Amino acid sequence: MTGPQNPPPWAEPGAPAEPTETTRRRAAWLLWALLGIAVLAVAVLAYLLLRGNADEPAADAAATPTTQATEPAEETQEPEATTEPTEEPEVVTMPLKPPGEQLPESGISAIPLVGQPLEDGDYFGYLKGVDLSGGTVDFDVAIFYIGQAAIDYLTANDPTAENPPPNDFIIVNDVENVRTVPLSPDVRVWDWCNQTSGGELGFAERTVTEWAAAPAGGEMACDAGPALSHGWNETYWFQVRDGIVMQVIGQYLP
Repeated sequence: MTGPQNPPPWAEPGAPAEPTETTRRRAAWLLWALLGIAVLAVAVLAYLLLRGNADEPAADAAATPTTQATEPAEETQEPEATTEPTEEPEVVTMPLKPPGEQLPESGISAIPLVGQPLEDGDYFGYLKGVDLSGGTVDFDVAIFYIGQAAIDYLTANDPTAENPPPNDFIIVNDVENVRTVPLSPDVRVWDWCNQTSGGELGFAERTVTEWAAAPAGGEMACDAGPALSHGWNETYWFQVRDGIVMQVIGQYLP
């Protein structure tokens, strides 16, 4: 026989029942679930915000390219530097005097400088030899004065001499001054001669070989050919240009 059981605690009608253990566990789990969802929501929201900020420059960069394709600029060709033609100084060469006009206008033949090569000029001198193999000529340079130049020289240097001088010229050759000067391959040589008609003086052109082989004395006719001599005194004008004898003209002396 079962004894009387204790009746459940009396509760007032309408009063809430005291929560059981199961109810309390469910409430705790629900609380933690809500807290986890809130934390996760905050994390997702923060992630989205950060990602949005990070994506903005990329979006801007995509919208506005950093490097714009531009058409190549037309090449500007600079004007070529024009070089002004340099005018080289004009080289003035003394003209060669033709036979019969070989006397100096100044009245004085070219005077050489001691120990120096002969400058351009018309030198008077005595022929000493011709070297055909070497292409040179040897002559003793003297000074030829004519006209007023001869008068002035005698007045200054020889007051007792006949002045004006006979034949209007004088030759001064106090010191022998032999020069060896190259002959131009195109050198022209003229010897004075007697023309067959009229007895006037003339000039005969000859080759350097004929000139070198000609005797110092002999035929003086202009048509004597190779036998034509150098003239009795072998005096010549040697026209030097650029250090080379370009023309040789014999000088008649009475």
